Amino acid sequence: MTLASLNCPNCGHPFSKATASRQPFKCQACGSLLLLSSKEDKKQPNICSKCETVNSAYQRYCTRCGTKLLLDCPVCYRSNSSQVEFCEGCGTNIQEEILRREAWLSVKAHNDQRRKSILKNMEQDEQRMEIARHIADLSEPERHSFATFGLSQIGSAAVEPLIEAMREDADPDARYGAARTLGMIGDAKAIPFLIKALSDPDPAVRYCAIESLDAMNTIGAEIEELTKDKYKWVRARALQALNSNTGNL
Repeated sequence: MTLASLNCPNCGHPFSKATASRQPFKCQACGSLLLLSSKEDKKQPNICSKCETVNSAYQRYCTRCGTKLLLDCPVCYRSNSSQVEFCEGCGTNIQEEILRREAWLSVKAHNDQRRKSILKNMEQDEQRMEIARHIADLSEPERHSFATFGLSQIGSAAVEPLIEAMREDADPDARYGAARTLGMIGDAKAIPFLIKALSDPDPAVRYCAIESLDAMNTIGAEIEELTKDKYKWVRARALQALNSNTGNL
């Protein structure tokens, strides 16, 4: 290409005839980033990278397969021929910039996923601690009511710790609180353990086990044994449960 004269399109400052073609450079006067290209470049055809069909230089999509032929500059958003290396608007190396941004997005996606995983683990740890606090409070009469409420709001995540408390805790307050809360949550995993709790040595635990099984509509023949319980109020609750579930026996 023979260079007769060339001035900066932004400020009019003249350029040296030695300015390299197809290489981005800055105007020494105003600092604009420019790219010198030949008029003949505009006449070069776009060859589809997918089917190798020759298309017009101004064609945006391949006439044969529809593949996009023009690349949008990720910096200035100008559309360029898929054959050019540098953006004709701002001089950015298009492919390098695309790859750089794709790499950054990949790292960002990885970091976002890692942060989500960390936050999820933190939330699970906090929930486990909250469940442990509430279960400990089941043994405290002044905190019992709120502990039951808090555990019922947590729901299924509290079921297994509640089952363990109902089976293993030496304090009957904790056991009957656990039995009652399991009925409030209503998770079917608790049913076989509530049935076992019907034979708990503490009458309050037996009463709450009946109440919870009744609330879950799972009263069975094993309740009949409690109609002969030593305690009148346990017998009355067992009879009530049997009468309300006669059709299920």
